[in-house]
Amino acid sequence: MNMKRIIVLLVVSMFAVGMAHAQLQVGPYFSIAAADDEYGYGGGIRGVQPLTENLLLDFRVSYLSYLHNDAVPVELGLLGTASTGSCQWYAGGGCGYYIYMLDSETLDDTAEPGFFVTGGASLTVTDGVRLFAEVKYTSASVHLESDRRALPGGGTSWTEADRGLDGIGGNIGILWEL
Repeated sequence: MNMKRIIVLLVVSMFAVGMAHAQLQVGPYFSIAAADDEYGYGGGIRGVQPLTENLLLDFRVSYLSYLHNDAVPVELGLLGTASTGSCQWYAGGGCGYYIYMLDSETLDDTAEPGFFVTGGASLTVTDGVRLFAEVKYTSASVHLESDRRALPGGGTSWTEADRGLDGIGGNIGILWEL
């Protein structure tokens, strides 16, 4: 199954869950992240489903672009919440599947599991609309090595790379209640 099919399947699933359960919140967000001594940027779609008064199911798909590779995190987590007026504070974490798309002719794209920890706040702007901002730490790395190739004149050659999303970042976005 290729990456586009995975993303489409997750987005369709988010909307299907929203139709079955009230209070699903879905919306876009912008990301900036530091990983492997370089900065990446991108965005994604986030869904939040209340499970109890103080517990949320958080799911998201994003696309991050870095200097040497791009990544598509597909993540699922649990968030604990506390509300003060129109502001909802949250913290929690979860796991994900991180698809690496490499700028390399000798290394293949790959995907690896990882985890994240996040904390932030969302503010009710109007009925059914919330703005959110969060800080997020992600840990997902991979060691890549290409097939060994014979060199003309003898010897072999291969390419190695360590890539990952290990680092801290931030997201800002909007959520609409469906």
